[in-house]
Amino acid sequence: MKIFDLNSEEIKLVTKIPLEIDRNEIYRLAGVKGENKKLTSKLEQVIDEKILQAKNLIVPKALYIIKNVTEVDDEKVCFKDKSHITVKTFRKFISSIEKMAVALCTLGNVIDEEISDKNNKGLYTEALILDIIGSVAVENIANKINFLVCQKAEHMGLQTSQRFSPGYGNFDLIEQENIFKMLNAGEIDVSLTKSLMMVPKKSISFCVYLGKLKKDMAKQCTICGLVNCEFRKY
Repeated sequence: MKIFDLNSEEIKLVTKIPLEIDRNEIYRLAGVKGENKKLTSKLEQVIDEKILQAKNLIVPKALYIIKNVTEVDDEKVCFKDKSHITVKTFRKFISSIEKMAVALCTLGNVIDEEISDKNNKGLYTEALILDIIGSVAVENIANKINFLVCQKAEHMGLQTSQRFSPGYGNFDLIEQENIFKMLNAGEIDVSLTKSLMMVPKKSISFCVYLGKLKKDMAKQCTICGLVNCEFRKY
């Protein structure tokens, strides 16, 4: 994985990211493990095949920047270059926000095209499994970029929030536009539709506060209000 120095306020490109695919997470999202659920040998074979295929389809890339914060009010986090992001997520856990990381990760468009092709051919199970694998893979890439940010924050004597993405909680999806402008998203061939959905679909944008925490961050699922979500982990 190619890593760039984070001390300067510049956009960093990360390539050659090691890909790890959590098989248990695939099982969980596919709903085939747990009480009264059974993973058949046939489905397990499909999953094995699709994992191998996905590794040949995925070309992970990421962009991120750590921006110096000049002002924080009730609605916005403002930066030295006069740009800002409107966000209130996780504020109760932070006593001071000194910097903010903004990131974008993608698997590329080839896996999207393969999923569409499988659906068009009526191979719905294969398409679904490949889609799930893509979701697991892009989360893994986002976690790796988040870890890089956390490492640099530690070297600067700062603490970090959990990562948070537009469209979740009270972080409005419209902020995708600001994130994409800050990162020059076209450099890794990611774009936004009119409805603010990312293309390729297997992409994640997120932010992380760097500063001083008031208290330990709660886990993401315990913060989320969707208590009956089928994807809830805890």
